[in-house]
Amino acid sequence: MSRKLSFFLVVVLVASLLLPAAVSAENVVTDGPKATEARYSHRLIVELSSPPLVQFSGVTELLGSGGKLDVNSPAAQAYVQKLQAEQAQFVSSMQAAVPNAKIATYTNENGRTLPATYQVLLNAVSIDAGRNVDVNSLAKKLLQLPNVKRVSKDYAHDPALYASLPLIGAPAAWNNPTVGGKENAGTGIKFASMDGGAHKDAAMFSGAGYTYPPGFPKGDTRNTNGKIIVARAYFRTWDPPSAGDENPWPGLQGTEHGNHTASTAAGNEVEVSFLGADPVTISGVAPKAYVMSYRVFYNSITDDGSFYNVEGIKALEDIVADGADVLNNSWGGGPGSLGGEFDALDQALRNAVSAGIFVSMSAGNAGPNTGTGDHPSDDYISVAQRRRSLLQ
Repeated sequence: MSRKLSFFLVVVLVASLLLPAAVSAENVVTDGPKATEARYSHRLIVELSSPPLVQFSGVTELLGSGGKLDVNSPAAQAYVQKLQAEQAQFVSSMQAAVPNAKIATYTNENGRTLPATYQVLLNAVSIDAGRNVDVNSLAKKLLQLPNVKRVSKDYAHDPALYASLPLIGAPAAWNNPTVGGKENAGTGIKFASMDGGAHKDAAMFSGAGYTYPPGFPKGDTRNTNGKIIVARAYFRTWDPPSAGDENPWPGLQGTEHGNHTASTAAGNEVEVSFLGADPVTISGVAPKAYVMSYRVFYNSITDDGSFYNVEGIKALEDIVADGADVLNNSWGGGPGSLGGEFDALDQALRNAVSAGIFVSMSAGNAGPNTGTGDHPSDDYISVAQRRRSLLQ
């Protein structure tokens, strides 16, 4: 691991600190009944028997510089095509057994409706049999089909971060000789934010002085500027964005949570003043890092500000394919989320680590009682901040 990347791990620690939620468009879980109640959609995720690209026997041959998975290599593409053929066979069997079932879709940042199938982190197909389907009965039917390994439900996740830099001692990290001062912190690192979207016009995401690394920009280039190098979005076809929220940046009703978390991690140094107070200088932990924005939280026509597994896994596959170094996820499903092998999204997160990405997860806003943590797997880092420390 490079010195730059070693330092950048500090970023994901701060961006996953768990503090009491400020004003938000989403409902953040707290202790009580809501903390243990998962919210499901009508869709299912069907995993098939062959391993995904990141787990197949020849994966070590696909790890490029820095130990990251190269999804564009000829060998990787050949294996992806094999999985796609396997998935096509499953869909044919499914439609014969359950005629009303079809592949679920999502809408991306360019307004294109795309199939929610996965080959990189999971070998899986998302299924939609209509809003009124009995998902438990459907799951039993799908489990009986050939080549099906597991069927899991599609559930909601909510934002879970409102924090600040001094709590982790960022200035001391900047003064480390291997970092070379705040002005160099994060240089060359590609930081992925899977959240509510980062906006290129925010001062902390100004592109002044930046040039794109090779192969970029990606996604909707209206929201890229050299600092932000990727701008993607993932909208539910059955619950699309409300008016003004159809873009990869947050609209008038969409949450600013993505701007907050991404700027905490990688925001430029800026001078600000609030309510007439003397100006102060603020920045992210690694102000010279690139920002890759993957918008999964948005305000929908039903005022549901959550994201669901189906779209989340697509975002994770794009994050791997786009070559991120670090991924911060300041969100969760609450203590009621399953985690582990029976949670398709958690499996994808664990496999993202195997693909060479450092993944940091929030431990949830539900605490402090026993059993209120989120994200239980040990492949990624899960971070919390004691609430009491804010008062000391």
